[in-house]
Amino acid sequence: MLQFSIYGRRTIGELELANSDGIAWISIHDPNDPIAEVRFEVPTLELKFHDLEPQHLQFMDEYTMMTPDQAEEVIEFVIKQTSNGISHFLVNCDMGWSRSSGTIVGLSNIFNWRDPEPWERYSFFNPYVRNLIITTYHKMRNGNGRGSTL
Repeated sequence: MLQFSIYGRRTIGELELANSDGIAWISIHDPNDPIAEVRFEVPTLELKFHDLEPQHLQFMDEYTMMTPDQAEEVIEFVIKQTSNGISHFLVNCDMGWSRSSGTIVGLSNIFNWRDPEPWERYSFFNPYVRNLIITTYHKMRNGNGRGSTL
């Protein structure tokens, strides 16, 4: 079973891993911000999008939501890394609440569907991110993804 851990920008930067075997990192941050500085080297996926839902865009023209391509990147990254022996994913966003939680809840729905813990632990998540990951996964399974199929 996969394990997901959530962090904010500051807490991921303070994290020291005694052993990084079996660990990968998904870093989510605003498009104009740099990736968080960390004290470890593991396989990494960097995603850049703002913490928004579709209803917010009418007020915020210069902001970027998560795209279906980015949702596919997350799914493909997890699949590739698990095939390489990775079982623990560190996921961070700026505060460690909304985007990273939405990502974890979406991935848990796909890969750990029997585990209710993400719903209980990460109740404040971005529902758009969660739904996009789940919807994209089902499109990929049906051969309707941008690239690879599952």
